[in-house]
Amino acid sequence: MKSGAESRNSVRCNSRILSRWHRKGEQFESSIESIAWSDFEPSQTFHARRAFRSEEFHELERRVSRIEEKLNTLFGFFMKQQTYGLLEGPFLGDISGLGIRFGTRKIPPEPNELLEIEILLEGPSVILFKSELEVLRIEPSDDGAYFIAGRFIKMEPEVQEQIVRFAFQCQKEEIRASREEV
Repeated sequence: MKSGAESRNSVRCNSRILSRWHRKGEQFESSIESIAWSDFEPSQTFHARRAFRSEEFHELERRVSRIEEKLNTLFGFFMKQQTYGLLEGPFLGDISGLGIRFGTRKIPPEPNELLEIEILLEGPSVILFKSELEVLRIEPSDDGAYFIAGRFIKMEPEVQEQIVRFAFQCQKEEIRASREEV
């Protein structure tokens, strides 16, 4: 039986995924970390630092949250423009807090190999992160691409939390879309 945290982390969503990878111990040719926004954490906003909650503060917090959402959208667009040249894809894949399935056109690794990956997720929000991944399986595609499915080995807890929120956002959007179809 899965624990509550494990169950929450295993929530999966389909997403457009841009990626790059190499075998553990190798180096990427160019650093994606040189792009200044890689450490941007929108969850650390001013309202997290306030202890009181007056009615006026709630209204201010709501307005700032709307502005923050708009800035995050613009920021996400900038992120994508800066990283498209470095990453493969986008491929339609899926992700959870525990693992990922993403596409590549490179010669794939072997199962059980350890990879270092950089991923850009496109969906209701945009997330860029790095992780270590254990390859579980390789799935060939009809168009000559391969899909790498694996589980995260080494990941910052904050990044894992962002991925879980991203997965829930994707599911929320899918439910909303299916209700609108009816």
